[in-house]
Amino acid sequence: MSTLEATVSMLETLPEEDLIAINGIVRRFVVKESNPYRPLSKQETLEKLAVSRRHAKEGKVTEARQAVGEIRKKHGL
Repeated sequence: MSTLEATVSMLETLPEEDLIAINGIVRRFVVKESNPYRPLSKQETLEKLAVSRRHAKEGKVTEARQAVGEIRKKHGL
């Protein structure tokens, strides 16, 4: 049995309300409102840069070594 067949088989046993919830979750993966990897316009780049500079000025930053350390600890690396 393929993964698709097994998944469909499991879905067939669920009540309609669960199927609606699952459909909503799956749509978030399949239907993307905007592509996060699309090229930014010059204006969008400048806006993001302004936000980054404001965060840096306000101290809302994390040192790279600390951030990597936290990620490694969280994921057991």
